[in-house]
Amino acid sequence: MDTVQQLRTLLVEDNPTDALVIGEVLADVLDFQHRLVHAQSLSEALAQARSMPFDVVLLDLGLPDAQGLHTFKAFHLQAPELPVLVLTGLDDSSVGLQAIHHGAQDYLQKRDIRPSELSRAIRYAIERHREAVALKESRAELQRLSANIQHVREEEKARVARELHDDLGQQLAALKIEVGKIENRAEGARTAISGADLGNINDLIDRLVVSVRRIAADLRPAILDELGLLPAIEWFTDQFSARHRVRVIRRISADDIEFNRRSATAIFRIVQESMMNVVRHAGATEMTLEIECKGANCVVTITDNGHGCPSDERPSPNSFGLLGMRERAAGLNGELSIRTSPGQGFALSVSLPLAAIVDPE
Repeated sequence: MDTVQQLRTLLVEDNPTDALVIGEVLADVLDFQHRLVHAQSLSEALAQARSMPFDVVLLDLGLPDAQGLHTFKAFHLQAPELPVLVLTGLDDSSVGLQAIHHGAQDYLQKRDIRPSELSRAIRYAIERHREAVALKESRAELQRLSANIQHVREEEKARVARELHDDLGQQLAALKIEVGKIENRAEGARTAISGADLGNINDLIDRLVVSVRRIAADLRPAILDELGLLPAIEWFTDQFSARHRVRVIRRISADDIEFNRRSATAIFRIVQESMMNVVRHAGATEMTLEIECKGANCVVTITDNGHGCPSDERPSPNSFGLLGMRERAAGLNGELSIRTSPGQGFALSVSLPLAAIVDPE
């Protein structure tokens, strides 16, 4: 014989008649056995939710200490882990739909509640909530995986950059010394080796040294680890402007922030990726980079004078650069927003809580 599922239900209703009717309807539901707990105000409901676990909440929006959509938002803020069915006595469905938009599982009009309808709504609410929780947990796991992959990549970039700079750079320097010795012996012995040939070899070595340093810096600039985020950004924007002929205006007022290694890497990569996107897609001739404190947040904003695009245009499925920037911001409990329109350029803003970027790792 199948065991009937036991559900602990919190009914939040201040009208005794409505509470009695809903209790009777619940008693007629055959799919579940309900252990009903009744609260008559929002404050009492929150106290009950803190004191014991519930499977589902039936929440009236008109209570002595809360009215309308605010009732649900206040309850959901304090108990986001509970699936909520909103009860309304209004014919207008707009409030119920707004509650669903803000996280409620469904809404029911009290005067039309029937056992079959209530049973179905409760079952679907619990299942949808479980799926939403599972999806949230899955996304959190993916974010942790993404953060770990980014960390491993940064460490590998740093290792390769060090080896290029230290090992290959030293070997090129040694090679240049040996060429200089050959040049001196050739001049003393008046051999057939011309000074022009040796000069060409020296020039080639010099260009190789410059290329190695540039590749190492592109992988991970040593200045980021040695001097910190702000000097690294100044160095990068100078190099970027010279290489791509785009004027970069810096407005940085964050000298008092002691960025930790994780946040320094994330912000540097966001700035780097955003500015490279301007070169690839915006057709801009001027950019402005701002880094400043606003309340409890550090805000990084990059704007350009490029051609922009419609604000409702969805990014390409292959826009991994934008996705990577969002993930870096999310990894620091921050938010990334975009503002653009045709002919009005592109503005990318990242807001990061100071607590996440200065705390020790």
